[in-house]
Amino acid sequence: MGLRVAGRIEGAGLEVATFPDITPDLKAAMPGLRGRLLANQSLAELTWFRVGGPAQVLFTPADEGRSRLLPEKLCRRNCRSMSSASAPT
Repeated sequence: MGLRVAGRIEGAGLEVATFPDITPDLKAAMPGLRGRLLANQSLAELTWFRVGGPAQVLFTPADEGRSRLLPEKLCRRNCRSMSSASAPT
């Protein structure tokens, strides 16, 4: 599980970046997660100017109280390694 490099698909003369679907891995790692996980969701559908490429995973929590569950779980797994990798030497 983790972020992966985007691939490309072609359609209507445009190339669109796509990512491998990691939503099954996320759901298996966090069985208490309530909400929707969508793979390769276009962010353009969510913005006023209709701009934005695909998100590898878009999480929509079932309720406001659960909105921090996914970031907290992901951070527990990845933040230490990410922060130590980006620390200045």
